[in-house]
Amino acid sequence: MEAFVRLAGYIIVGGIVWLLMTKVSPWFLVLGAVLQVIVSIIDMRTNEFESPWFERAAKGLCTNCGYDLRSSIIRCPECGQSMEK
Repeated sequence: MEAFVRLAGYIIVGGIVWLLMTKVSPWFLVLGAVLQVIVSIIDMRTNEFESPWFERAAKGLCTNCGYDLRSSIIRCPECGQSMEK
């Protein structure tokens, strides 16, 4: 006896609703879920310090608009965002 999971879904193409059905092994679904979690964790860890917010804060720029804040410490004169440390 084979253990398969039936998957069904609908897709709309050009106003026509198509029913899609397939059978897959449960281990294939588990493998897909585990890979998705691993890729998400790797993506979060690698992109943490590559975002524009971190780059702007490290350079002394406004994290909202990128204005140079070396002369103003309290509030960004360009967008009005408060600079809390």
